[in-house]
Amino acid sequence: MAKTDHALVVGLSHYPAFQMLDGPVTDAEDFYQWLIDKGGGDVPANQVKKMISKPLNKKVSVTAGKPSSDDIEAFFVGLEDIANRNQKNGHGRQVGRRLYIFLAGHGFALTPGAGLLAANASITRPKFHIPGMDWANLFAMGLWFEEILLFMDCCRNTPTTFIPNPPGLQVARNADPARQCKRLYVFAAPHGRLALERKFGHVTRGVFSQTLMTGLRGAAANPATGEITSESLRGYLFNNMRSFLDPADLLRNEIAQEPALEPSTAETGPSFVIARVAVKNFPIRITPPAKTKGKVMNIRDGIAGLPVIMSTKSNGKPWDIQLPTGNYVVEIVGGPPLKTFIVRAGEEHHVEF
Repeated sequence: MAKTDHALVVGLSHYPAFQMLDGPVTDAEDFYQWLIDKGGGDVPANQVKKMISKPLNKKVSVTAGKPSSDDIEAFFVGLEDIANRNQKNGHGRQVGRRLYIFLAGHGFALTPGAGLLAANASITRPKFHIPGMDWANLFAMGLWFEEILLFMDCCRNTPTTFIPNPPGLQVARNADPARQCKRLYVFAAPHGRLALERKFGHVTRGVFSQTLMTGLRGAAANPATGEITSESLRGYLFNNMRSFLDPADLLRNEIAQEPALEPSTAETGPSFVIARVAVKNFPIRITPPAKTKGKVMNIRDGIAGLPVIMSTKSNGKPWDIQLPTGNYVVEIVGGPPLKTFIVRAGEEHHVEF
């Protein structure tokens, strides 16, 4: 168990001043369940703060919207209490190993990052938002956590009005340059683009959140080890979110087709293991051209820098292998162009050149 991990999960579908959303509460509940699952984040439930909006009476005023920005910020302020207590006990100001922040709802673009509008926000009350990246950077700067993961499923269009709402904590900068916080920040949309929700079966989900949870539940795992790393998850989200969109939405320029990852890889520190999943393999038949007999055939991971994960010398006949779900590339050295394929549970898999 990740005994010292902490998490904030916010899902806002109901706003007195804005159109209702269908996905955020469902998405937040799903992320919460993954967090506390021993096969997922394995975070103690009492160290996960889940805040979701409730259906509203039509007469509710904007000021009564819950959770408010103050409600959400109270979680961050509470981390300072833990830091103070740890320092008093001679353990320094580090709060824990890892911090998760998941924010879903209406939002807008910040530079950098995004602002999640709290339930008490409105067009004339834009200050009531949560600048997720600013809070994450604050705790990274102070090294209150060794690792921070921020996921924001909200639009990043430019607001008509904007009033800053920066973090209201003073955090001393980490004085040890040898120790740095590792980070993964992912936003559902690049600047100026809209995040989308749509039905998956009978349930409406955020397209980004659906992609994220598919990745965390195994699609972003290294097929050999079952490890989901910050690098493999980053690659999976960027390369696969468009496949969760309705084909018609791929033609709309205002809709995000891939998430945004900020800051750059160079600034976020080395890759780290987020979770491990059980490796379940599915049969695949690779049929190379007969003339490739004697050539080396490689199977490469299609989402994490294309490392070779399996290799053989072709005899010109079908090659039967097993792989877990994921994206792959078949390479025949000195042969025809690379061939990509996706392994999905419950499907037959035949790759022919």
